[in-house]
Parts: sequence; structure tokens; C-alpha cells
Amino acid sequence: MHVVTLDVTDEPAGRAATQSTVDMFGRLDVLVNCAGMMLLAPVLEADTADWTRMINITCSA
Repeated sequence: MHVVTLDVTDEPAGRAATQSTVDMFGRLDVLVNCAGMMLLAPVLEADTADWTRMINITCSA
């Protein structure tokens, strides 16, 4: 098993993590891509930009 922690909004970091896995094992057979976040304020008080970022990060995983 090879675990990599990174910011899923950083595409170059994702590419580097993929490449490091291929370098280590020769190929990539299984990927568990788990990302998520949540607002720390009630929805009605949330900033629209924060809400959009939360949805984009959680749903891009």
C-alpha cells in the first residue's frame, strides 16, 4: 500500500502523487480518492464562494 496526502485542488500535486505510485509499483491498479470538507457555519450564513469551493472539492474526489 502507498498512501499519499495532498491538496486535491493542486493538480500538479495529483500528477506527482500518481507518478510516484507508478514509479514505486510499476503501475496503478486501484485508486481510492477520498476528499471532503464542510462549512463551519450554518448554510444560511455561508459565503457563496465558500459553498462553491466546498462542493467543488467534495464532488471532484
